[in-house]
Amino acid sequence: MVAKRTTPRALLGLVIAIGCQLSTASIAAAQPGNVVTVIPLDRTVVVDCAQGVTPSTVVLQGRLHTSLTTVANKGGDVLVREAFTPVGVSGVDSNGNVYRGAGTTSSITLTIPSGTRTTSINNFLVLGRGGAGNLVIHTVLSYLLQTDGTVQVFVDRISVSCR
Repeated sequence: MVAKRTTPRALLGLVIAIGCQLSTASIAAAQPGNVVTVIPLDRTVVVDCAQGVTPSTVVLQGRLHTSLTTVANKGGDVLVREAFTPVGVSGVDSNGNVYRGAGTTSSITLTIPSGTRTTSINNFLVLGRGGAGNLVIHTVLSYLLQTDGTVQVFVDRISVSCR
């Protein structure tokens, strides 16, 4: 499998795109119950946290634990909750620094007669050990799909930092 290279700016675009796709897929698949799966993860991330130092390219590998829960009532309202959590995700850069993938991405989608609202919270962490930089991405996005097809996206918070 070929790993893909991702920069923090590209990750933000990816988060927005995935959020839109996930909320649409969730609504279409809304059945009462809970589905839990584990999928492989293979992603290249650029950690650019040290000034004057070449950015580190880290290939993260491990598993992604996913959970999809749906609840519907007699009135036709549907609530969908999705959560994605890395499990055993780690990688090494070309300098031998070890990194660990952590965080959780979750969303809640509510579909009612007046439309659909999704709130997505992403905490994407690439944590370095022994003085290597920590990449922290946090986003809170909301999407509103009205019955007339109008879509609104609200960016509640986006932050990319190195610690």
